[in-house]
Amino acid sequence: MGQESSEEIAEYTRLALNDLKRQLDESKHKYTVAMPKINAGIFGVPWNLTEQAIKQTGIDCIVYEL
Repeated sequence: MGQESSEEIAEYTRLALNDLKRQLDESKHKYTVAMPKINAGIFGVPWNLTEQAIKQTGIDCIVYEL
């Protein structure tokens, strides 16, 4: 731990967001997820990798730049 590559972090993010999507879908309510540009700060992951992971989940997501 602590030495993950940007690609690994993006993959872990995709897996976590897939789980979030599963939980939200089970609720039967409409939803939109709003978040800042996760992974881009301290983790230093290029945004395009995280953005691709988000898009692969199919989550309706609004991303804010802080």
